[in-house]
Amino acid sequence: MGDVTERIVAEERLQDALERLRRSFDDLVMAFSKVIEVKDPYITGHQRRVVKLAEGIARETGFSEEKVHEIFTAGLLHDIDKIAVPREMLKWWKP
Repeated sequence: MGDVTERIVAEERLQDALERLRRSFDDLVMAFSKVIEVKDPYITGHQRRVVKLAEGIARETGFSEEKVHEIFTAGLLHDIDKIAVPREMLKWWKP
């Protein structure tokens, strides 16, 4: 009986740790998203619009909520390469 209880407790701890890790990852994604917008303020709101459109398409297509969340993450990070581009290069063509 003790082995079963220990296993249940271990599984609960593992699930808690996994949930904390997921929340930390989501927080990291949001932080990167904010850095991207600070780096290129001209696109403020662009990431959110991409996410809204992509999530809508994913749900209409019947994707699982897990996949929709992955699309949400990808939408927020799709311009992450801008972090490495000098600000002067990002705004040279913008009004």
